[in-house]
Amino acid sequence: MTSTASDILKPSLSATDYTNNPNLSPIEQKILGQYQLMNNTLMQISAELETLTNATTKINAEGDEEGKGVSVQLVENLRQLETKMVFVYTFFKGAVYSILNAQDYTAEQEVDQARTSREEQQEEEEEAEVAEEENVELLGASDNETQNLVT
Repeated sequence: MTSTASDILKPSLSATDYTNNPNLSPIEQKILGQYQLMNNTLMQISAELETLTNATTKINAEGDEEGKGVSVQLVENLRQLETKMVFVYTFFKGAVYSILNAQDYTAEQEVDQARTSREEQQEEEEEAEVAEEENVELLGASDNETQNLVT
């Protein structure tokens, strides 16, 4: 029979009663008691994991999973799930990027249209001012000519 590390450590840590030790303060006794409780819990977890690792199951008649422990199968399934999640995350990230990019493009188009319409409006106003100035000059010239003819 082979002994594991948990079997070797169990008697010494589990058998020691720290609550009645006169060399320890009450706080040290409580701390060591909590460490002992945590050690026992970890030993139970370790024993359960060891049973899961050593247990074998047959998944199908072809024997694809034959001889693998339950924990090994779980790890393989989690790896496959992780791979799928990476793909989903990548696609999601790409979709969000394309939506944001489309929104930026739409916003730029709206800004360009507003700028273009403002520029067109300013050009029309400038043309109107130039036309008014030309009309004033023509009217001024015709008034001078009329005065010259009258005199």
